[in-house]
Amino acid sequence: MPSEARLRAIIAAALPDAELVLHKPLEGGVSADVTMLELAFADGTRRKCVLREQGERHGGNPAQLEFETLKALHALGLPVPRPRSFGEGGPGLPFVLIDYVEGTTHIPKAETQTRIATMADQLAAFHAASTGTFPDLPLRTDPQPELLDFLAAEPGWTELRQWVQRVGPQPFRGATCVLHGDYWPLNVIWQGSTIAAVIDWEDAALGDPVSDVACAMLEMRYAFGLEGANHFLDAYTRHRHVDPVRLAWWQAYVAASGVKSMGGWGLDAEREAHMRAIAMQCVADAARTILQ
Repeated sequence: MPSEARLRAIIAAALPDAELVLHKPLEGGVSADVTMLELAFADGTRRKCVLREQGERHGGNPAQLEFETLKALHALGLPVPRPRSFGEGGPGLPFVLIDYVEGTTHIPKAETQTRIATMADQLAAFHAASTGTFPDLPLRTDPQPELLDFLAAEPGWTELRQWVQRVGPQPFRGATCVLHGDYWPLNVIWQGSTIAAVIDWEDAALGDPVSDVACAMLEMRYAFGLEGANHFLDAYTRHRHVDPVRLAWWQAYVAASGVKSMGGWGLDAEREAHMRAIAMQCVADAARTILQ
């Protein structure tokens, strides 16, 4: 957690008419430190903001990209936090300052199916957004290059990896969409049964919407089982077609990526074993579809 002196320095640079009243850490996932700030402004008003300090895995200027992505999404009326500022929080620690959105990420068990469908509807709405106002985001259009790297993590995937190499690139040939890149339940804030905001856009890209669908389906499978993943897909396909073979390529991509990297996510041993088993099964399921 950043020191209070450092927080005050960041606020002075980003919002010079504001003073820090209080601060507390929030859960921010693997790649960002997240702090809730309560600020007092010169006009007498108070506002809660969130400071997201991004880790070192992102190159370029990730804070500016996230800020500009949120700005474009917010201008389109989509449910994201309003961005306030961005900059350098210190050496190697870019930050984004956004409005705090009240709500919860908890999904009541009795409403699981309805909420999954609402999340699918919302992802389709993001994918339908005009990309003309977005910054120069990374492109995510071909699963093959990184998939080869991910498949190298497990000796049992050697045959699939060799097959993927022989088949070659799988470029996306449709119109690119804005992609969230990490669409899962803990990045969705609810107010009642309504999505108030989708957060954590640091992995945003332009590219194949099926990559987002595959990522979301794996997260649904972790949390709600295969039935939850299939329910998400059924709801999403009410809005746009998803080619099953293309989906299998991206499912192999996201699941193999998870197997390779989840050891660094800070999971407890039981949770990691559960997720690793699901991801391994997802790769096997995708491989059967791809190899048909």
